[in-house]
Amino acid sequence: MTVAAAIAERIIDKVLVLDLPDTIHQEPLHRAAAGVSGRGLSGLLINMSSVSFIESSGLGTLVAAFKTCQESGVPMAITGIQPYVQKLVAITKLDRILKVFATEADALAYLSQ
Repeated sequence: MTVAAAIAERIIDKVLVLDLPDTIHQEPLHRAAAGVSGRGLSGLLINMSSVSFIESSGLGTLVAAFKTCQESGVPMAITGIQPYVQKLVAITKLDRILKVFATEADALAYLSQ
């Protein structure tokens, strides 16, 4: 049995930053996205710098997190996307709805508006 690696959480300027492990797991990401507004935070930043591979279920998890944030009125952004993952995001046209930033600083500036 494989145990899912934990998602590291940091808070920077009232933005919850989630440092994802190498694999995206639905439940912990969904739970974190759902709890952002209840914690009085102003945004969610997903750092994917350790994610070098993603399947359709991982993309679906990102979309679900985006929808959860959107329904709560909390903006979400993504940073640290590796080239392979960026290519899939572009092919699936998810880059039209997901806010993807090259750097954490750029994403934090967007979320702190």
